[in-house]
Amino acid sequence: MRKPSLLRDAYDTLSSMRFAISLLVILALAAIIGTVLKQNESYTGYLVELGPYWFEAFRRLGLYDVYGSGWFMTILGFLVVSTTLCIYRHTPQFVQDMRSFREHTTLKSLRLFKHHTPLDTPLTEAEQQPLLQRYLQGKGYRFRVADNRHTQEPHTLLAAKTGTWQRAGYFAAHLAIVMICLAALMDGSLSLRLQQWFNGKQAETRDLPVSQLSAASRLDDSNRSFRGNVSIAEGEQTDVVFLTQDNGFYAQTLPFTLELKRFQVEHYPTGQPKLFASDIVVTRKDTGEKIIGRTEVNKPVIVDGVAIYQASFSDGGSALDFQLWPLAQPGAPVLKGKGTSLRSQQLTIAGKPYTLEFQEFRLFNIEDFSNSQTKPKAKTTADQLQAEMADALKETRDRALRNVGPSITFRLRDAAGQAREFQNYMQPIQLEGASYFISAMRTDVGGAQQFFRFPADTDGTLTGYMTLRQRLLDPANRDALTERVARATLGNGVQTSPAQQQFQAATQRMLESFARSGFAGMDEQLRKSVPEAKRSEVAQLYLRIMRAAAMEAFLQDKPEGYTPTETDGRFVIDSMVSISISKDYGMPYLLQLEGFQQRQASGFQIARAPFRPLVYLGCLLLVLGVFAMFYLSERRIWLVCRDGKVEFSMAGNRQTLQFEAEYRQHQTALATLLRSPTQGA
Repeated sequence: MRKPSLLRDAYDTLSSMRFAISLLVILALAAIIGTVLKQNESYTGYLVELGPYWFEAFRRLGLYDVYGSGWFMTILGFLVVSTTLCIYRHTPQFVQDMRSFREHTTLKSLRLFKHHTPLDTPLTEAEQQPLLQRYLQGKGYRFRVADNRHTQEPHTLLAAKTGTWQRAGYFAAHLAIVMICLAALMDGSLSLRLQQWFNGKQAETRDLPVSQLSAASRLDDSNRSFRGNVSIAEGEQTDVVFLTQDNGFYAQTLPFTLELKRFQVEHYPTGQPKLFASDIVVTRKDTGEKIIGRTEVNKPVIVDGVAIYQASFSDGGSALDFQLWPLAQPGAPVLKGKGTSLRSQQLTIAGKPYTLEFQEFRLFNIEDFSNSQTKPKAKTTADQLQAEMADALKETRDRALRNVGPSITFRLRDAAGQAREFQNYMQPIQLEGASYFISAMRTDVGGAQQFFRFPADTDGTLTGYMTLRQRLLDPANRDALTERVARATLGNGVQTSPAQQQFQAATQRMLESFARSGFAGMDEQLRKSVPEAKRSEVAQLYLRIMRAAAMEAFLQDKPEGYTPTETDGRFVIDSMVSISISKDYGMPYLLQLEGFQQRQASGFQIARAPFRPLVYLGCLLLVLGVFAMFYLSERRIWLVCRDGKVEFSMAGNRQTLQFEAEYRQHQTALATLLRSPTQGA
C-alpha cells in the first residue's frame, strides 16, 4: 500500500480533471462579471453608479479590472498548471491505447461482449485469414495477427481498429487550453504586475502631462507586452500610449512615433457613423524610416510586432464662434467670443469671474426629444398657469430618432469652484410642431439632464425671442407696455378713468412678479392678495392679461393693423413658458454656437502581443480537438479464426445507433463472405 504523501496528494489534485473543470467554471463566472460590469472605467464613475458601499466592495474584490486582477491571474495560472499535469499524467496511457491493437484479449473476454456473433463457415483457418484481412482493409481497419494455436483452444486472432485518432482530440483540446491560457497570462497584465511587485512601478492617479510623469509611472519600449489607448488630433503625433491600471495610468513608450494626418468618417442618412478610418504616418525611432498606413475597424497597421487598431473617434479641439445672449439683465448687450473645444477660458460676467470650460464638440447628434420635459406636474397655481400655457397648442409628439446637428458641451464654473454642465445645440429643432433652440443642463456629474427650450422666430434665430424677453422683463419698457395693454383691452375711449388706472396698476404688478420669478411670482402674488375660494377665477384672469401683455410686446415693432397669426400666438405662448422656466437655468447668459471649424481626433488601441500566434495555434488545436472528440468514433473488431468457425466481436467508445447499424452490417457481410467467399468478395 502506498504511503500517504503531501506532494503526491497535491499532484493528484492538480492533475485531476475535476480540479481543472472547477477552475474553468470559476473563470467562466469571472468572465460573465467582466462582461456585465464595464472594465477599467474611472473610479468616480463607479462611485456615482454603484454608491459608496458597493463601490468599495467591488474595489476590494478587484472587479473593476477582472482580467488583470491578481486572483484572476492566479486562477489562470493554476489552470495552466493543472491542465499541463493532466496532459502529462494521461498522455502515456492515451498513446498506449492508440498504439495497442489489444490482440492479447482472451476468448473468454470476447465471448462476454454484448456484440459477439459466432459464424459457421466451410473454410479452413488458413483459407479464412487472407479473406478476412482483405475485408478489414477494404473497410479501413488496421489489424494485427496473433497466433494463439498454442493455447487450450487453438486459434488465430485478427485484432483490428479504426478511429483511434479520436483520443488525440482530448490531447489537442487540453493542449489548446494550455496554450491559450498561457498566452493570456503572458500578453495580459502579468508583465505589468511583475514590474509593480519587483521594479517599484506605480500607477499615476493625478491628471498630469506625460512630461511631468515620474519614472515609476513610465514604461520603456522594452516592455514585452502591453495594450493601451491614446487619442491623437489631426496633425499631431505621439510616442506613448496609456495603460489604465488601479484607478490610474502608465505611459508606455512606443518604439516609433505615430502621427495622424487625416481622419475620415462616413455616415448613414440618420447621422450614425458607417465607416471611420485614419491616415497615419509611423516613424521608426531607430532608423527614421516612415511608414504610411491606413487603419480601419478590424484592419490594423502592424509595425515591428506592435498592432495599431482603429478604436474610436472624438473631437480634437475645434475652433468655435459663439455669442452670449443676456438672460439675467434684460437690455444688456449681446457678447461675441471665440474659443476652442476641450480648452478653458476666463470670462467676467456682471463683474464676477467665471471659467468657461469647453468640452466636446459634436458634429452629429442622434437624439430623441420625445421624453424631454420642460414643465413639472401642476402642484401649485404657478404650475397650473405654466401647464396651461404649454398645453395651449399641444400636438402629437414625434418619437423618431433623428440627427439634430452640431452641439457643444461646456461647463460654467464660478470663483467658488461650483459648476453646471450645459449641452447647447446649434440649430433649431422641430418639437411638437414648432422650432426651438435646445439647451440641456445638469448640476451633478452623471445626473439627469434638464432640457430648456428657447423658441426660434420665423427666421430661425433667437432674435425674436430675446427681443420679446427684453420687452417683457425690462423695467424701462414696463409703463409703455401696460398702457398698450390697457388700450387694447379697455379701448381707446377710456383714457384716465379710475378703471384704466386700476387695470394698469394690476398689470404692472403682474409684470413685475413675472419678471422677478416667472409664474411662481404670479402664484405668490395670488396667494398674498386673493382668497383661496377665488384664486382659480383670478388665475384665469391673470392668464388672459399676461397673454395680452406678451402679445402687445410682440406687436410693438409690427406695422399698424398687423393681425397676429396662429404661428405668432404659438411663439408668444412658448416664449412666456421659456422665460418662466429659464429662471432655473443657472447661467446669466445663453451661449449660442454660431460657427465652427471642426478638428477631429482618432482613438487608437495599440498593443504588443508576442504570444498572439500561440493563441491562433491554440484555437486551431481546439477546433481540431473538438471535431475529433465529437465526430470521430473509435471502433475495434476481433475475428477468431478456427477450422469451420469464426467468432466475430466488436466494441466502440460510443454505443450509438450508428454503431449498432455498423455492427449489423459487418455481421451480415461476414456471414455472407464466409458462406460464399466468391459472392462476398
